[in-house]
Amino acid sequence: YISGNVLYGDPSHFSTRLHAQRNSPNPILFESFQSRVRLPGGSIRLSVKDRVLPSLLVPTAYPWYSGNIQSKPGSFSLEEEGGSGESGRNFEWRTGEFSVELSKFGVSWSSEIGATTIDLDSRWYNPQWRQLAVAPVELRTLWGKRGGNPKGKLELVIEMQEPGRHKAMQKQNPHTTEKSAVDYNPLMNDSKLSSQMMDNMALQPRRRFRLRVVIFRVRDVWQPYRRAARESGDLNYLANFRVAIRLGNRPEDVRRTDTCRLCPQGSGDFNWRVGWSIELPDSELKPRLKLQLYDVPERLFADEMLCGSVDISLRELLDQAVETEDAIIKRRQKVTLFHPGDASASPIVELSLELIPESQAVKKYCGFGLDGYALWQHEDYILPRPRRAAPFSLLNPVPSISFQIASSMEQIQWQMSLYLLPFPLVPMFLQLIAYTPWNWYFIGGVFGLIVFLRVFLLEMKRANDNARAQREFELDKQAEKEANEKKPDNIK
Repeated sequence: YISGNVLYGDPSHFSTRLHAQRNSPNPILFESFQSRVRLPGGSIRLSVKDRVLPSLLVPTAYPWYSGNIQSKPGSFSLEEEGGSGESGRNFEWRTGEFSVELSKFGVSWSSEIGATTIDLDSRWYNPQWRQLAVAPVELRTLWGKRGGNPKGKLELVIEMQEPGRHKAMQKQNPHTTEKSAVDYNPLMNDSKLSSQMMDNMALQPRRRFRLRVVIFRVRDVWQPYRRAARESGDLNYLANFRVAIRLGNRPEDVRRTDTCRLCPQGSGDFNWRVGWSIELPDSELKPRLKLQLYDVPERLFADEMLCGSVDISLRELLDQAVETEDAIIKRRQKVTLFHPGDASASPIVELSLELIPESQAVKKYCGFGLDGYALWQHEDYILPRPRRAAPFSLLNPVPSISFQIASSMEQIQWQMSLYLLPFPLVPMFLQLIAYTPWNWYFIGGVFGLIVFLRVFLLEMKRANDNARAQREFELDKQAEKEANEKKPDNIK
């Protein structure tokens, strides 16, 4: 079935969920919808969804009279009074099943197959499109939420008319039998429209907002270390991470963090704030935030290595900000990145997002970049300085030693928390000696032991994989060295 959302439209949603087409890979819909839309800034998002209609098969068993016939296996006989019992009324059990449609009781769910977004401004403000006598048939590609391959095609026609034009067309030819899109919805034919609805359809003024994004931390970034071990055999490689954030598709809207140097274990701290000043609604602004994580080599004229990227959709966030005209805050959360050439790479970026009106942003002033650590900001926006590794220096070894001690303590704290998970098993034995209840200790110890074994096995598997990769690399390097030694001098 089709589900559509009209930005700045009234009505703003339509759906054919109640009469979805069944068992058809190429459904023919012929559905017509209409909405009053404010321009500029209007758009339509059409999505094709699959509605799951569950059913339940209920088994049945009941006796069935089969007449005065000889008994069959699996049947039983009821003798008549005074009968000899040789032939009586025979009954047999008959089994079957009937289907119960749970969707009739409101039990159903839907999953999106693909969607397409249609920009109405590019049509209405295009003189060539306005001069068309008949609206063209469009073939739109349906895309999934994560992009990738197209999910299908949607064939549609979009007609845009000025208010009152459809009534003029009906007056010119009142005896026509051809129906247009305006005849399917009684909204346009309702003469008792309230003045409040007409006021809501007025052009909404553009308002200025500020978008603030804070990049806190990256972790599980193993792509640079794999490359270093594969190319140079350096298992002590330290990466230099940098995050690029772009709003929409314009190159001038790219913001970058500073470089987190000498990052061990595929993680690095940033605590870096970036921001944009935007006006909404804006038809030219693509509602997405693109994150790209790079490894910056220390060599001159060396290319940055892409470690992962992801697109975050901001459409619902921008629409909510325009409707509510209030600040929208998305607190610190984890976002998984993907690598186009390595499906196993899944680095994680921790970030927060805030979209705030200009009037409120002036009251809650904050700095960007290095100014995000300053104390003259609003108290809610002061960021702590990131804890980063420092190269060892004889002149000032304190930063390097402090970082190593802090990292070691964090790792020791994690290991102690892990090893203390089975601790509830220890008092269990004491409780058994004293003949006191030990159920809760036993349950906690069992769960702790399961988690401990799970984490321990994963750590062992990761260590074995790294050791195996190192052995294979050394064997390949040794074989290549022996092959070069066996070649004649002229070939060398």
